Amino acid sequence: MDTILDGLTEPQLQAVTCIKGPLLVIAGAGSGKTRVIIKRISNMINQGIDPRNILGITFTNKAAGEMVERISQEVIGGKPLISTFHSFCARVLRAKASYAGLDSNFVIYDTSDMKAAYKMVVSELGLDSKTYDTGKVSYYISDAKNRMISPSEMEQHARDEFSKSICKIYRRYQSFLQESNAADFDDLLLLVVKIFAENKEVLEEYQQRYQYLLVDEYQDTNLPQHELVKLLSSKHGNLCVTGDPDQTIYSWRGANIGNINGFMDEHPNAVKVSLLQNFRSTNFILRAANAVIAHNYHHFDKKLYSELGDGEKLKFKTLQNELSEADFIIENIVRLKDQGVLLKEIAVFYRTNGQTRVIEDALRLENIPYTIVGGTKFYDRKEIKDLISYLRLIVNGRDNVSLMRVLNTPSRGIGNKTIQNIREYAEHKQMCMAEALTQPDLQNLLSSKAKKGVQSFLKIFSAVYDLGEKPKVSEALEKIYEFSGYKVFLDADKEKGEDRKSNIEALINAAVDHQEKVEVATISSFLENVALMSDLDSWEDKEDKVTLMTLHSAKGLEFEAVFISGVEEGLLPHKNSMDTDEDVEEERRLCYVGITRAKRILFMTTAQSRLQWGQRIYTRNSRFYGEIPIELIDNLGGGGYQSSGGGTSSGFSLMNSWSNKKEEIETEIEEEFFEDDFEEEITPEAITVVQGDIVNHPKFGKGVVMRVTGDDENAKIKVIFESHGEKELMAAYANLSKLN
Repeated sequence: MDTILDGLTEPQLQAVTCIKGPLLVIAGAGSGKTRVIIKRISNMINQGIDPRNILGITFTNKAAGEMVERISQEVIGGKPLISTFHSFCARVLRAKASYAGLDSNFVIYDTSDMKAAYKMVVSELGLDSKTYDTGKVSYYISDAKNRMISPSEMEQHARDEFSKSICKIYRRYQSFLQESNAADFDDLLLLVVKIFAENKEVLEEYQQRYQYLLVDEYQDTNLPQHELVKLLSSKHGNLCVTGDPDQTIYSWRGANIGNINGFMDEHPNAVKVSLLQNFRSTNFILRAANAVIAHNYHHFDKKLYSELGDGEKLKFKTLQNELSEADFIIENIVRLKDQGVLLKEIAVFYRTNGQTRVIEDALRLENIPYTIVGGTKFYDRKEIKDLISYLRLIVNGRDNVSLMRVLNTPSRGIGNKTIQNIREYAEHKQMCMAEALTQPDLQNLLSSKAKKGVQSFLKIFSAVYDLGEKPKVSEALEKIYEFSGYKVFLDADKEKGEDRKSNIEALINAAVDHQEKVEVATISSFLENVALMSDLDSWEDKEDKVTLMTLHSAKGLEFEAVFISGVEEGLLPHKNSMDTDEDVEEERRLCYVGITRAKRILFMTTAQSRLQWGQRIYTRNSRFYGEIPIELIDNLGGGGYQSSGGGTSSGFSLMNSWSNKKEEIETEIEEEFFEDDFEEEITPEAITVVQGDIVNHPKFGKGVVMRVTGDDENAKIKVIFESHGEKELMAAYANLSKLN
């Protein structure tokens, strides 16, 4: 047998050798999915398929790079294109920019750039910046793009003043992007889908180039990604998708579980392979995960198993508060280290970033090195963003966001009022800000101080822009550092100057690294790489440090020992995701993901009380903990078990280590705090609403009804709330009041 196929299980072998036609691989956690993908592509090349005709899509640049490297170790010859959705679309858009009304030197706006653009648009439209803050605006517009809803389509459903203003912002934001020769993350996908859908010759070009398509983590795809896959694979039909419906945890950013669940309906002749043997975890851990996920109604019927033995039971500990919880976690990290477990093999997961402070404090107190995935990103630091903005102006002088950022950085005496006047002038004259700065009639309107500052900037801008794409990225950065006055600026900063200089040095080193890794390294390719970098792309596990991360960031990773903190109602499941069955099911999948990251050791912790918004709140154990069979748990004390059905599992319980009086107090507080979450009206009384109605909810506030499905007490109402986003509520228990 071919050595590529050696060591594969029967299901893995079936997935690797099925090359033609549609293939669905349901890959349970830790089932060797990445190995199967690499072996499958290697086998395809070994069978004579031109690697240039193979396109693999994954969700992080880091994973894509590692796959290419491992494939090159398996087979000799050319390399297939392994890419993320966004990187692939950026590549297509560079080549076909004119079809989207862009120049090929367009820049990609990351999250902070998008927010800066929203802020400018909101100000330009004369809207209140608090009512239309960048986070809220970003949510609504990105949500619309994930559903492929244009500004015109959104306007058709806008009824209240808030929704109409969001539509205005959306429309103006899109024209702002065009003026700036820029595309945001969502538009990378949408523009390519539009180009393919409207230009048959372009679609056929890419269909012919990529005759074999493989998409990883298919359960996380949104509508534009699904449409892109459908368009690319429609001619040859050689489409393989891999994923696990039980690990769909990103619906809040548009992921649609229906894409993977409906694959067999879309492709009736598809082959389906299930990978259920887990090569990562021991059986006690897997049985706990299986038990939790089995409570989901929308659950793919599968049970993971392992040949690694039963292993240690899941360890559960109830602590008095978040401080003692952090102390317990650190004590056990020290114990594991003393037993020979490397710190980089230990991870602490949490549902919200707010849980990290006390854990970080405890780690620092014990001098335990740690890293946070999803903390302040290197490329989001001020000095790094500043130099990147100068760099972007080299390739795209129309980039208004970058110009706004550096126009008075370092300070040149150009105040906010002057910048506002320049923006308004550019808008009135329908030109980019860089061009507006050169206009004599604008300069005549400026004060002498501002005029001097603008002239100083124009000299710098001209020197930077004249560099062009000729110099190496690292050389361009060094020249910008000097030309811009940034070096002198940091030399004068006695407090933070040295730290910021070291960060700029790291940026230049990153540019050198890019030049060494990329065959044709340009300023544009470096900027694209920076813009599309995810949290996990920048995470390195080479240093021996404990890893802290949210449960959402943990997917795809594995650790010898895992701590899941805050396993409480209100945190896991989160209080904002407890209103519909669908929300709770996604929270349960999140818990399942956390459990299945552990190879050998799994701790779950809960605090009897926790500070929230300055108030101490008393808590309950999470329902997910109550779904784990008691025989799989090693209870380390601090709480008792309360049977939730036949005495076979741990349940919601008050902590029996407290005195009776404290139990009474805790019960009163819990009943008051969780009243909205657990009590229902005995007699349903459905409110009658229609699409477009303005409503109020006692918890979520004001919102607009987007859709009503079903009848009477069985009706479901989908509402977009101003402060809490989209929610789907049962009409009988929605507790809505109409405002119009």
